[in-house]
This record gives sequence, structure tokens and C-alpha cells, in this order.
Amino acid sequence: MSDEPSAMSLPTPVPDLATSALEALHFVAGPGEPWHQGWTIETDQVEAQQTIDGLTAILQAANS
Repeated sequence: MSDEPSAMSLPTPVPDLATSALEALHFVAGPGEPWHQGWTIETDQVEAQQTIDGLTAILQAANS
């Protein structure tokens, strides 16, 4: 199994847990949140955003 978020899924989807996790992720790393302002190296910011996007996709899939 790869460590890349896009290659991962939850073994047994738990919609309520996925919903809470998605809300928390959006709270700390959603568009316009302070999390986006602290990056000093652009490539780090891009990689971090890709991770957030991957986690969001996993949680949305588990929530459906």
C-alpha cells in the first residue's frame, strides 16, 4: 500500500466519523483559513494542498 492519500481508503466506511473528520479538516485547512498563509516554500504549500485534497476525497467517498 502506498502512503499517498489518493491510494488510500477507509477499510470500513463510517459516515458519521468521516463527516466529523471532513468538518475538522475544512475548519483548519479550508480555503481562506490561516493554514494557507504560513508557507514559506511554494513547493511545500503545493504538496500540502495535494495531501489535503486527497484526504478530502477519501473522506467524501466514505461519507457517501
